[in-house]
Amino acid sequence: MRKLLTSNKESDVTCEALLEDEDLKRHFTREELEKLMEPFMVDFRKCLEDSLAKSGLKPDQIDFVELVGEATRIPISIQHITEVF
Repeated sequence: MRKLLTSNKESDVTCEALLEDEDLKRHFTREELEKLMEPFMVDFRKCLEDSLAKSGLKPDQIDFVELVGEATRIPISIQHITEVF
């Protein structure tokens, strides 16, 4: 779901045999995913802010931020990274 909603605003998610004789079929929007991720994003933002503070640098001294890993490509992650740095 996360991969699909990184590039699409909405998508259908299907998981066959999630439980015995039960399948999961659900339509999700990116906004719903971001709502589910909200508690983690608070911690993520604090980690970004702490990293910046510990580096002793100011945002205007940072030329670029290298994103590594798929979760960093999520639009809400990019938004927080952009706002902090």
